[in-house]
Amino acid sequence: MRCARCGFENPPGTVFCGQCGASLSPSYSERVFVSGERRLVTVLFAYVQGLLTLSEHLDPEETFPLISACVEALSTPVYQYGGTVDKFIGQELMAVFGAPEVHEDDAARALWAALEMIEALEQFNQAHQAALPEPLAIRCGVNTGVVFAGDVGAPGLRAFTVIGDAVNLASRLAHVAEPGQVFAGETTYRQTQRLFYFRPLPPLSVRGRLEAVSVYALTGAREGYRRAWGISGLSSPLVGRQREMAALRDHLRWLLVGQGGIVSVVGEAGLGKSRLVAESRAAVQEPRWLEGRSLSFQVEQPYFPFRDLIQRYLDLDEAVSPAEARDRLEEMVSRFVPEQVDEVYPFLGYLLGVLPDKRSAGKLEPLSGEGLRRGLFNAVRALLKGMAEDRPTVVVMEDLHWADETSLNLLIHLMPLAQEAPVLFLSILRPEPRSGPLQRVREGGMGVGLYSEVRLSPLSPEESATLIANLLRTNQIPRALQERILEKAEGNPLFVEEIVRSLIQDGVLVEEGGRWEVTREVQVIHIPDTLRGLLVSRVDGLEPEVRQTLRQAAVIGRVFPERILAAVSGNGKELARHLRVLLDRNFIRYYRLEGEQGKAYIFNHALTHEATYEGILKDERRLLHRRTL
Repeated sequence: MRCARCGFENPPGTVFCGQCGASLSPSYSERVFVSGERRLVTVLFAYVQGLLTLSEHLDPEETFPLISACVEALSTPVYQYGGTVDKFIGQELMAVFGAPEVHEDDAARALWAALEMIEALEQFNQAHQAALPEPLAIRCGVNTGVVFAGDVGAPGLRAFTVIGDAVNLASRLAHVAEPGQVFAGETTYRQTQRLFYFRPLPPLSVRGRLEAVSVYALTGAREGYRRAWGISGLSSPLVGRQREMAALRDHLRWLLVGQGGIVSVVGEAGLGKSRLVAESRAAVQEPRWLEGRSLSFQVEQPYFPFRDLIQRYLDLDEAVSPAEARDRLEEMVSRFVPEQVDEVYPFLGYLLGVLPDKRSAGKLEPLSGEGLRRGLFNAVRALLKGMAEDRPTVVVMEDLHWADETSLNLLIHLMPLAQEAPVLFLSILRPEPRSGPLQRVREGGMGVGLYSEVRLSPLSPEESATLIANLLRTNQIPRALQERILEKAEGNPLFVEEIVRSLIQDGVLVEEGGRWEVTREVQVIHIPDTLRGLLVSRVDGLEPEVRQTLRQAAVIGRVFPERILAAVSGNGKELARHLRVLLDRNFIRYYRLEGEQGKAYIFNHALTHEATYEGILKDERRLLHRRTL
């Protein structure tokens, strides 16, 4: 057991250091450090007007079930989008997105949840109209900011919560919003403006702040699922992907002459996988393109990407009635599998959630779970085969790293079709752990014998510089600023775009006369808030002990010798395993450090190192820094 004060190694079970006499049991403050972090979170406050007055009109036995039903109705969207209900006090519900579990799109999740909470309360009012003295009304405030996230309270009674100014502002926004409205703060707006419609409001004066804060009224979500990334009004041609484009075009040419295939487009987030496939589709339009997307907040929904694929093909949205959806589905099945309508239509209707006619429903009722699964698998296979025989077909599975287990099983079941018909299965996914979706797809495809991968690497410095010049429509960027952007982005196109966007939003880059001008020198480029969730969500995916090792390494520096990490962690037995996990998950790589005889490592990306370090509480940083001495 290593002494935190002097570094002396003591025998296991020792209470006090044999060298300096310091206590070896963790102090109260150190115990808090383990459970506390700095986090960028999005806080949602919902103020339910009229809830407290129920007790004035109703007996307590009547009030309690109504309040319970209301809380359940409002909590459901929060949990559906991966948030946590922090507390419900009086007429206010507080929800947190980004702690304890972080996602790369927490701000958007909070806004989607807020919109659905408004709908949920309308349905609650209708369902309990007879019992309610008057309809309840909801006002929502959503704000994004850095908070303390951890356990708070007396020993034995601690509970997880978040504390910070971002929480207070979210509450304030909820109180000033009109009934049925969602007010959002500046950072929330910046992160989600490509996904939602907003109306700017007059700045709001808030007690304790010298300057008024910007406020935006959420007016709705944009149609379809879009990514929150990118710079509005700025774009660039695809840069530096000639080899990868050529590989995809070869597969598409083979498809057009009848040769199916199974291809995975693999790369870390932000390297341009979706853009590469979109460019390929624009260049080769002869095949039929079917696209289904997996979403991070739908990982528990069976068959979600396949449902999305068929819904897109049939152009089904919320405005389409169930009857119209059934008609479109039956027309599609009759066109592509006319001899198997009775076998295919009921199962696809079940997949889409549109109730078929009684005769079709009767085919499903006697089936067991396994029978239903088998029938659904065969129905999707028959449909795709019919579509491919009608016209060469590309089946794009986007963000497959978020696919549920049943969808992966269905995709693998369909893969042998590539040997029978002109169908190209094109999966877009990240290189997650060895046991993850990529490995499943790879094994399934190699079993068929038509599998290949197109792997994306970071852009070269020259290609990244070209991307910057394309975005800003000028080559006249000060060398020092360009080098800082390149140093932080390290060849990731998304990181380049988001850093440029943050410089525009911060007023460092200003457009004048159709050109972008630099207004001041920039010494340090910080992580854009739009990337922080993406970076931290990967770290959060690690088991707690491995995550703690990564945090300890971050304190040492982007480059860290194993011997120093061993001294800081005091966990030599497990350290080797932790480092293997971090190597396997592409967080770190080996590094040749001059003068260091033992092993040394480097964080694969500067922004990952920075995000990990910034998540550590300041007091814990100081403690860990002392251990490195």
